[in-house]
This record gives sequence, C-alpha cells and structure tokens, in this order.
Amino acid sequence: MKALFNIGGPFFSNNSLLSFSILTFVLIILFAWAIFHSFPLFKNQKKSYNRSRDKIKYLKSIGLFALVYGVLDQLIGLYSIFFAIEKAGDINARIVFQALKTSMIPLLYAIFIYLSSILMWIILDFFLKIKMKD
Repeated sequence: MKALFNIGGPFFSNNSLLSFSILTFVLIILFAWAIFHSFPLFKNQKKSYNRSRDKIKYLKSIGLFALVYGVLDQLIGLYSIFFAIEKAGDINARIVFQALKTSMIPLLYAIFIYLSSILMWIILDFFLKIKMKD
C-alpha cells in the first residue's frame, strides 16, 4: 500500500500524495463517524437507537463523497495524460498505459472506501434493528 501512496495520483502533480491524503482523511472520518454513532449499541441506550440509526445513514454519503472524489481525480489525471500526449507528440504505448494505470490508483482506493462505508452501514443498521426490537 505504501508503494501505491508513493506512486500517488494525478492531482496537482505527477507524484502527489494529496489525493491519497484526502481519501485517507475521508476514511478516518468514516470510521470515526461509525464508531461515535454506534455507542448506543454498546451502552444499551434504547432512546438513542433511532437517532443513531438516522446518523449512520450518513456513512453512505461519506463513502459516496470519496467515490466522487476518486472519479474526479481520475478524470483530472486522464486530462493531464491526454494533454501531455498532445504536447509531446509521439509517445510509446507502454508509457501511456503506465500513466493510465497510475491514474486509476486513487479511484480504486475510493471504491474501497465506498464499499467499506456500505458494509459498515449494513452491519450497524442490522444490529440497531435487532436492538430496537428487544
């Protein structure tokens, strides 16, 4: 994973850690949100279950933000690649495919964050439903 961070994303420069830093920050917010709003599960605070259930719905929105940011980052990377190809003229296909591969790394990380948010939402919502029935 560290190697992928060092390859970076296309945002602002060719070897920028900004894309991964922003996505990692979103991932930290996602986990903090899930942990904070799942406390009523552990403390058996029945009156807070509905509020927690409403709040954990935002997990999907946080994950969706990461996904949209990853797509935007990929599009900026593709634009940079096409601009560089146009400026340079004749470029080896291997270099183009390496650039395409590099531009996909933040998108894959964003998809992982989005899938994690959906999974956390499903699990927490399931347990909150069970606790509300008790």
